[in-house]
This record gives sequence, C-alpha cells and structure tokens, in this order.
Amino acid sequence: MKKEQLTEAELQVMKCIWNAECELGLSEIVKRVNDKFKRNWKPQTASTFLARLVQKGFLILKRDSRYYTYQILISEECYLKKQIEDFLEFWDNYSLAQIFALFIESQNLSREQRIEIQKKLEKESKFIKEG
Repeated sequence: MKKEQLTEAELQVMKCIWNAECELGLSEIVKRVNDKFKRNWKPQTASTFLARLVQKGFLILKRDSRYYTYQILISEECYLKKQIEDFLEFWDNYSLAQIFALFIESQNLSREQRIEIQKKLEKESKFIKEG
C-alpha cells in the first residue's frame, strides 16, 4: 500500500464508502458524509475529495451504464493496519504492552469489552506458545 496520508475530510469520505454495502455514486456519498459527520457539503466539495482519493490510489471511478460509482482499491482493514504500523513505528520508544495499557486506561470499557479483550489476548497467547 502506498504511504499516502489522508486528510480528515478524505478519511471521512473513505469511511462512508468503506461502510457501504455496495459501490456508491456522488450523491449518495454526499448524503452519507453529511449525515454521519454533520457536514454541509455540496456535491462539488465531495467531488474534489473523491478526485484526490482517486489520485492517491484509494478509489477508482467506474462507469455503470449512465451512472458513475466509486470502487474501493484499498480496504479499510489494509488502511487501518498501515496506520497502526506507522503509529507504532513513530512511538518506538514505547513497548507495545505500554501502548496497549495506555489505550485500555484511556477507554471507558464495559465488563463485556474487557472480557472480549482478555479472550482475544488468551487466544493469541496460545497461538504464540504453539508456534
């Protein structure tokens, strides 16, 4: 994946596209971004960000008969993994355990969320021991 950084607005557009169950056209993207992120964008504004996302290699503009839609080229999971790698590389003076502890401390986790995290860590621990 390219090491392109997304602006906050570009990331908001991508988040709405990633959350969609199908490819979206401009008007649907504008509606979703405005609703989810309390924006008041006109189609031209969203179109500018979409053009940048195409240029950065995150999307491709696709013609479907009379309509244009945007197809995802970089998945949300792939982008998130890269962001995590970059974050950990930048904060290299902290161990992963220290970062994780700071994250846990900063969250207001429910009992269920804490149990879920514990189960996932136990599963990973077993995987490491077996490997």
